Amino acid sequence: MVDDQSRDLRGPRRVAAILAFVIAAGCSATIRGSQPPTSESEIETIREARLAQNQAIREQDLDAIARVLEPDVHVTSGIGIHIVGRDAYRRAYEDDFEVLENVVYTRVPDEIEISAVDTGLSERIAAESGTWTGSFVTPRGAAQMRGVYSAMWRKRSGQWRINSEIFVSLACSGAGCP
Repeated sequence: MVDDQSRDLRGPRRVAAILAFVIAAGCSATIRGSQPPTSESEIETIREARLAQNQAIREQDLDAIARVLEPDVHVTSGIGIHIVGRDAYRRAYEDDFEVLENVVYTRVPDEIEISAVDTGLSERIAAESGTWTGSFVTPRGAAQMRGVYSAMWRKRSGQWRINSEIFVSLACSGAGCP
C-alpha cells in the first residue's frame, strides 16, 4: 500500500526531489565558508598580471606573454580558433609577429571576482571579464578589432595564472580585417 506522501514522490516529482538533493549535496561539499575572504590585493595581483601581459604583447616579448599562462591553458580566439597549451599560445603570437606588423592587443578587465568554490585542484580560482581591442597591419592593410572576453584564473603554489580564455570579436574595421 502506498500512502499519499509516497505517491507525491513518484514520477517527475521524485526526479525533481532527487535532483534538488544531489545539487544541494554537491554544493555543500564544494562551497566552503572556510575559504579566505576575497582580498583586494588578490584582485589587484590578477589585474597587474593582465596589464603586464598587455605590455608584453606591445613589446613582442613572447616569454613574458606566456609567463602568465597555465601549461595546459585553453583559449578560443576572437574569430574562433582554438589554442591548447602555453607553447601553442606562444607560437600563435610568434606567428602573428612574423606575419603582421604593429600587433597590439589590449585586454581591459571590467570585473575580477575571486571564487569561494573549493575545486580541490588549486588554491583558488577567479573570473575576469572585460573588453579587448586589437590592431595590426596585414599585407592587405590595417585592421582595428574589438570585442569582449572572459578568463578563468587559477592560483597554484601562490601564483595566479590563466587557465582558460574566450574572446569574441564583435567588430572589425579596415582593409586588413579577417
